[in-house]
Amino acid sequence: MGNDGGSIPTRRDLVKDKQNGLTTSQLFDATQDNADFDWKNCPVSKKSLQQPIVSDYKGRLYNKDAVLEWLLDKDESSVAAQVIPHIQSVKDIVELHFETSKDGDWICPLSQREVKALTYRFVYVAESGWVYSESAIKEFKECPQTSVPFSDKNLVLINPIREEDKLAAKARLDRLTEEGLTHGLRKIKKDKKDKKDKKKKEYKVVKP
Repeated sequence: MGNDGGSIPTRRDLVKDKQNGLTTSQLFDATQDNADFDWKNCPVSKKSLQQPIVSDYKGRLYNKDAVLEWLLDKDESSVAAQVIPHIQSVKDIVELHFETSKDGDWICPLSQREVKALTYRFVYVAESGWVYSESAIKEFKECPQTSVPFSDKNLVLINPIREEDKLAAKARLDRLTEEGLTHGLRKIKKDKKDKKDKKKKEYKVVKP
């Protein structure tokens, strides 16, 4: 398990988090339960994840229809308003693609490892949406399933648990925003007012 970039969390990692009075074993079980939920259920619809499945910059998984319903209605009293207020456009999500085994389980097409919680770390290629185990894809420069070139900076960790991984995901989004790109690597549509202001600056006549 440690050869795949680190399986998380370990019992040893959880020993230091016992301020709430739980034993290490109880903390591990609670983390396992939360992780299982995130890998099997959509946090917006509370239904089982079923393809098509999409992900945001945080690496969380959602049923696509639940996200589209939010984008169409923007009901501020809905669960979506609390869970995915950062998703304001289809450009903010990436549709994921999974290889499936004969039994119907998600697997990494390279390593054949089953995609599930707290085993190995799994990522997806933002450029193509294909899901792989982190260690299996790190040697590639093109998505093996589509031959689309990608940058390792755009490998998105699915359902991160460690705080440093969550911070890294936010840092990636900030970097892309500065470059005028969304999480899904699509160009951010500039506001019409911003365009007008830019044109005014470009064609402003300076009087002597």
